[in-house]
Amino acid sequence: MNPIYKNLLTNLVLRLGLVGGKFTGKLPKKKKKKESIELTFRFDIDVIRQQLKESTATTSATALEEESEAANVEPETSLQPKILKTLQSQTFKDAILVAFDGAEVSAHRCILAAVSDVFCAIFNSKKSVNPVKIELECAAEIIEAAVGFYYGQKDVIKGNENELLQFATKYSMAELKTKCIETLYDTVTTENVCDIVTLAFDNNSNSLKEKCLQILSKEKSKIDKEKLQTLQPSILVACLTLS
Repeated sequence: MNPIYKNLLTNLVLRLGLVGGKFTGKLPKKKKKKESIELTFRFDIDVIRQQLKESTATTSATALEEESEAANVEPETSLQPKILKTLQSQTFKDAILVAFDGAEVSAHRCILAAVSDVFCAIFNSKKSVNPVKIELECAAEIIEAAVGFYYGQKDVIKGNENELLQFATKYSMAELKTKCIETLYDTVTTENVCDIVTLAFDNNSNSLKEKCLQILSKEKSKIDKEKLQTLQPSILVACLTLS
């Protein structure tokens, strides 16, 4: 038999998990004629079973990975851009939030009522008024940022974390409050910890309190002493308990 064909067939036998193979037949020397090959194989059933088991395990693992990846992918939605578009239009807006300087920010009652128990209670008491006006002791830009957040403007928090956190706490806007706390949590340093820890205590954020107190306790030497002296007594006491 041609050595090249013999090697190819031997490799094929080994790849298939065959224990042995017996080759019979003659191959003509001329390439133009058809080659006749007779093969006799002996299979090892244990080898075949093991290969099937490994193949099944690999397939199952791959399927699980694909399902896990699919579960972690947030589904795309076309609803949010549409809601954001309604913020830019005055159509159907039936609530007006008035800032302390008289500036007005319009919105939809159904949106505000869904995200704030405080606004919901106000609207329930003024069902016959349309549009309903609510005077707020807050700057217009903070009101706009808070309202915009619930219409899909997620970039409004940066730079307004402190004011928005107080606004969210006052008007029971849970999602906005959580987002503000998360942003502040990631930005606490020895330079701003005195300001942020005060916010954490005033707005009752346990996670933010804990991080600030850890910094105050462990890195007190790096913090401005004048700022430390302005902290509320309750904060200083809490800090001492960690020392």
